Amino acid sequence: LWRLKRPLYGLKTAPKAWQDHFATVVQELGGTRMKSDSNLYYFEKAEVYLLVYVDDLLMTGRDVDTLFAQLSEKVLLKATGRLDEGSTVKFLGRRLQRLGNSIRIRPAENYIRQVLDELGLGDNKSNAVNTTGNNNLKVTTGVSVLDETETTKFRSCVGKLMWLIPIRPDINYATKELSRSLREPTVEDQAKLKHRLRT
Repeated sequence: LWRLKRPLYGLKTAPKAWQDHFATVVQELGGTRMKSDSNLYYFEKAEVYLLVYVDDLLMTGRDVDTLFAQLSEKVLLKATGRLDEGSTVKFLGRRLQRLGNSIRIRPAENYIRQVLDELGLGDNKSNAVNTTGNNNLKVTTGVSVLDETETTKFRSCVGKLMWLIPIRPDINYATKELSRSLREPTVEDQAKLKHRLRT
């Protein structure tokens, strides 16, 4: 068991080996890897798109059931949900809800609350603001670099905001500006992050 787990998860080449193996399986089944995104495959016969993120798969299209059965013969798969009309499924920390011909994408429940709590802004401890960022925000204490604990918190929260960008494109610019300070965040950068989280 140890030998099996080590090649699957312990080697640096394991992710690439898995991607290469899965791409070969998909090719055998008639799928084409998209040039625009190497994690996206298209099956023309079944009219199905397959999105792969490490070992999580999302299939959408006309003949999903047949393709799932064919893939199950080649690799070990477990269906965790169907995106039927009105239903909600979780995928990569996001909630997907099908509404007619569209899919609503939201962050996981309590995701934003956890970020707020991490910086002590939860439970209505701060007032809301109207802007996503403010370049003129200055802290009177001067330029002082955060200690190791606060730096870790800052990096964690900015990373979590980056995860939200595809769902909330309005925070893209402000989050990008915050990410410039990941190496050595200051008290001023922390104040800008808190301002960002209050929107």
